[in-house]
Amino acid sequence: MEKEIKKRSFGTHDGSFHADEVCACALLLLYDLIDKDKIFRSRDQEAIDQCEYVCDVGGIYDPKLKKFDHHQKDYKGDFSSAGMVLLYLKNQGLMDPKLYDYYYRTLIKGIDSHDTGKTDGRGYSFSHVIANFLPIDYSCSKEEKDKAFIAAVNFTYNHLKRMQDRFFYNQKC
Repeated sequence: MEKEIKKRSFGTHDGSFHADEVCACALLLLYDLIDKDKIFRSRDQEAIDQCEYVCDVGGIYDPKLKKFDHHQKDYKGDFSSAGMVLLYLKNQGLMDPKLYDYYYRTLIKGIDSHDTGKTDGRGYSFSHVIANFLPIDYSCSKEEKDKAFIAAVNFTYNHLKRMQDRFFYNQKC
């Protein structure tokens, strides 16, 4: 029996979070592909399998299946889930290629490099800003971590939206 997929849903792992899955989620919200009330954070594979979009969990990178996880033994690419979703948006014709290049150069490449360990670690990056949304007490409740995740997504959504608006404004000038 095939599992029913919850349309417009987003699944990622629970617990601590990073800028890559936060940004992937915010991008999907920005392009109106998911609903905020259908964001699920869990490590339960059955729950994750019911989500239309899955990022940073599940061990599969397949854009056709809307699965964006870079945590596989055979994946050797430079993308984290943020870069994977950004590329998906461009390849689906949802994002202007010039906007893709702008986002990638100015923000996503740094998130991907940080999350995949391909950075020198110097400086304070966007990934560090998002990490600061994590509750100070790592032993806090799942509800507190989920609330912090949504706060980080809201922040990132607004940042991406402003970057996009500025990009298109500058294109007109």
